[in-house]
Amino acid sequence: MKDLKSHRQVAERFLLHIWDGQHLKKEMRTTDGETVRVECAGTWNFDSGPDFKNALIHIGGRTVTGDVEIHIKPRDWTAHGHHRDPRYNGVILHAVMWQTEASFETVKENGETVSLLVLSDFLDEDIEKLSRKISQQQGWRCPRIAEIEQIDTDALLKVIDAAAQQRLEGKIDRFKKRLKELSEDDESLSPSDAWDQLLYEGVMEALGYSKNKEPFAELARRLPLKQIRDRVTGQPPSSLPLKIQAMLFGVAGLLPSQSHRPVELDRPTLQYIQELERQWQLVEPTLGGRKMEAEQWQFFRLRPANFPTRRIAGVSFLLSRSIHKSLLSHLLQIAREHNQGLFLARAKAAFTAETDDYWSKHYRFGRTARAWGENNLLIGTQRADDIVINVVFPVAILYARSRRMKTMEEFLLNCYDSYGELASNEITRSLVREILRGRRRISSSVKSARRQQGLIHIYRQFCQRLNCAQCPLLRCAGAK
Repeated sequence: MKDLKSHRQVAERFLLHIWDGQHLKKEMRTTDGETVRVECAGTWNFDSGPDFKNALIHIGGRTVTGDVEIHIKPRDWTAHGHHRDPRYNGVILHAVMWQTEASFETVKENGETVSLLVLSDFLDEDIEKLSRKISQQQGWRCPRIAEIEQIDTDALLKVIDAAAQQRLEGKIDRFKKRLKELSEDDESLSPSDAWDQLLYEGVMEALGYSKNKEPFAELARRLPLKQIRDRVTGQPPSSLPLKIQAMLFGVAGLLPSQSHRPVELDRPTLQYIQELERQWQLVEPTLGGRKMEAEQWQFFRLRPANFPTRRIAGVSFLLSRSIHKSLLSHLLQIAREHNQGLFLARAKAAFTAETDDYWSKHYRFGRTARAWGENNLLIGTQRADDIVINVVFPVAILYARSRRMKTMEEFLLNCYDSYGELASNEITRSLVREILRGRRRISSSVKSARRQQGLIHIYRQFCQRLNCAQCPLLRCAGAK
């Protein structure tokens, strides 16, 4: 095997594929000399948290089940804050490509240590050969694809449609439970304010993507929409984005004054921070006690354009436009015109946020960005599409049902069914390639948001959980 030290510049994603495909020798040893044999590599986790979930590994004389975290070098564990994150307390093996330190101890948030495995010592092929092989084989593989290939195309589409409806109903039920909690937790909250808070929380969670869903949802709960409204009532419209940013960044714990990370103070940053901090000081006496910890936010493995700092800035523009009106009521008023094109266009536009002078050139405080390209929006059209599908439709349908507005519900469901294809992600690409390969007609038939949602539901409920026995696709195949 070639000297692997010359290949240090490998991508971490490549390492994830090495582990997923187990391109490793059968017998390995940890840095402490314990034998390692992998029975099950685990399920690739596309969300936040450890890279692989529910692995089964023999370490020394023990058989353990848990999570696996993959890094390029050992110190990435602490650099990425995993030692302070309880989500990583289930990790049973820390696998790294290179042993860059003579000794390193992987310690979890609960104080337990984790065995360390150096992958470069146990690759089953030359790294360049592996790179070529993995580039041709990347992605999830269905272990029972031969059975699924026997399903009639029309029957397959019906299964995907049913899964899409189940996913939508699951979201509606979740919002229904949260609405009940909001009404019970704060009796002073009017019904209109409760619905607006519900939509606000859903939008915030959606802006967190997979890695920052929980922090964004917590921020929305700690800084309710009504409290933002109360503090900016009567203020000039042009001042609203900055005032709202100060509240959001302050409660999020992300202001420079709240961080131990040094900030490079170029002139635009200095001016911007001074005004933000001044605005925060005005509300800190009443909001400071709700502050989150900066460590709750994830920046690792995110494109700079998707950093929570930029998304929070984007929220300030969304809220500034609708701060004095009920956005949900406004959208439902448009829906009453029963014009699908108009409703979908307005709904999408409502959740697209322009940029400003500072965030057009920065992705964190003091961190200058390279050119963003054509899309310089703080919240772009792709994310707006996701918000409309995953938040607006479930909340609006729930509202229509709660008011027994049958015609409105049917209109919203028709809009949902006709919504165009969303941007693909790892899950939808994998399922389209794996389950739908060789079916030209069906590949074009799934190019809608509804059927993408159906594929995501099947993956998350069955494939990701290795629950083939309950998979509706396999049940359909067995019913032939």
